[in-house]
Amino acid sequence: MRLQPYHVLKWSIFNGHGDRKKPGRLSVVTHAPTGQVYVVPHKLEHFEFVQQLWSHRGYALSDIVPSHIDSVRYPNELEEVVRVLTGLSGFEGKLKVWHPHAALERAHNRILDFVEHGELPLGDVRSEINHRYCADCRGKTYKSIPIEAA
Repeated sequence: MRLQPYHVLKWSIFNGHGDRKKPGRLSVVTHAPTGQVYVVPHKLEHFEFVQQLWSHRGYALSDIVPSHIDSVRYPNELEEVVRVLTGLSGFEGKLKVWHPHAALERAHNRILDFVEHGELPLGDVRSEINHRYCADCRGKTYKSIPIEAA
């Protein structure tokens, strides 16, 4: 499998890898220190893809942060991004991975940039970081980061 990072969300990426596990969903992981974004293939679970990324690139598992980009298609065929969720997938529980809060924020900001500068239109985007697998967030509350529609 080719492990290729992507710079912005293009229609070709969404059309080739979208609708993962539910309609309108694109799953990605970000290597937080470098900001490289990788698309999770349909045929693989997060933990399988992350293990391959880790074995080929040598990244620390805690630095590989998952995100989901959700879109909705309206009856007029307009499709737009409506949600960006970072920090939660199946690999954290399965591989016992905890992310530093700084890595969650860096990865989330990178995905917001990935979406904002991409080709898909933005709707009223709900932007959220899930802290369930945050290593240093216990007992703390963090607000979601707003995203401006283009």
